[in-house]
Amino acid sequence: MTDDPPHRKRIGFLSFGHWSGAPGSQTQSGGEALRQAVELAVAAEEIGIDGAFFRVHHYQRQHAAPFPLLAAIGTATSRIEIGTGVIDMRYENPLYMAEDAGAADLLAGERLQLGISRGFQYLHLVGALLTGRHRVSLERQGVLGEELACDHPEYEIGKQAHDAKRQDTGKSIGCLQE
Repeated sequence: MTDDPPHRKRIGFLSFGHWSGAPGSQTQSGGEALRQAVELAVAAEEIGIDGAFFRVHHYQRQHAAPFPLLAAIGTATSRIEIGTGVIDMRYENPLYMAEDAGAADLLAGERLQLGISRGFQYLHLVGALLTGRHRVSLERQGVLGEELACDHPEYEIGKQAHDAKRQDTGKSIGCLQE
């Protein structure tokens, strides 16, 4: 046994930073989502919360550029830990990201906790790239190896992503029309 005091439980929050211009949304734009995130972290620190963490989601209406946000939070707070939960490294230049993270950490008084991951769900990317009245099914359709059978022009980017996935795994996905 030691004479150390019992370990204090710590609590934080994780925000995805959702925003939408839809009627009734309380967060109408990306800029508003960023400002609200700073306000949330300041309020969390004031009531004794220990951590403010932000998920990074590209190609969606959510926080996508964490370091300007974390730098702003770091200069508006003094105690709360701040960080990412998590950054998908497939989208990032590791050296440039390290510089941005380092600058945000310095502005925050060395309170930045960097969370990273190695990958993403492929179908989320394809679903985000393919919009309109056609969209990719989130489940395989038909026989594996089947070509993506859509000839609509907005599928060009998706076909490239699909071909890369097929080369990677040998599996294809199908296409649904609404």
